Amino acid sequence: MEVLAQIADLETELAVLQGVEASVVRHRRDIVEQILTLKCPRQRCKAAFVDFDGGCFALKCYQCGCGFCACCLADCGEDAHCHVANCPQNPLPRGRALHGTFAVFELAQQLRR
Repeated sequence: MEVLAQIADLETELAVLQGVEASVVRHRRDIVEQILTLKCPRQRCKAAFVDFDGGCFALKCYQCGCGFCACCLADCGEDAHCHVANCPQNPLPRGRALHGTFAVFELAQQLRR
């Protein structure tokens, strides 16, 4: 009988651990989707953007047309160029820093976080 009790205890422990693992997986997915995935800054849109590979830091949402800054993710209305050139979070020189590499984009995101 003692062996059956131990098996029952181990099955209970396994069920608890599987529940914890499922919770961890769910939380990890939420972190990736809500925190690490860059999105359009407009509340009604929030479309993800993942294809920046260098170029102009004045971005435009493919879904709603919002112009926004790749450095600080500010909603700039229709056109983000003026903002990007003077954005305090843009790691490139002010006034002419509209274009950069993916490495500069990653640096800006690290500074933003």
